[in-house]
Amino acid sequence: MSRHLPGPSRRQLLAGLLATACAPAAWALSVDAAELKAVFLMRFLRYVDFGEAVERATVRVIGAPDIAAALEAVGTRLGSLEVYGTPWPEPGEALVLAPCDVVYVRGTLDQVGSLELPANVLVVGDDAALMPAGTALAFYWEDDKLRFEASQEHAEARGVRLGAEILRLAREAKR
Repeated sequence: MSRHLPGPSRRQLLAGLLATACAPAAWALSVDAAELKAVFLMRFLRYVDFGEAVERATVRVIGAPDIAAALEAVGTRLGSLEVYGTPWPEPGEALVLAPCDVVYVRGTLDQVGSLELPANVLVVGDDAALMPAGTALAFYWEDDKLRFEASQEHAEARGVRLGAEILRLAREAKR
């Protein structure tokens, strides 16, 4: 009589190991780029000092309806975000933004550089090429991985401070 509880057979162990090894790849295929960026941004907001307490962050998303929808879904689940999607205005029209804590932008350097924003706003770009326009964070894809750059200088110019946790994880951090 055996003194051990019956365990899985070798075949069951191998099947379990294969399923576990393949699970991250299967999960990665089920999450789209917008959802992944939304989750990253939500996590990063914990490590941003806006200069005053922010219990429910207001995010304005310009030119990226997929990001707006993903942030709205994530924010609704967590109850900590108000998300407003805004298209870029027609040429010659002004873009007037209501007060907010975060502006997430997808556009050209000229568009992003022309934004007039109030103080204490975190500006997040949808592409690393937007960093010269003053974005404090920028997401981009490299080798099928989501990466980001961070600029404390750009954040502080807007009255916001990025936490050390963000700067440590950034692909390129400009302090």
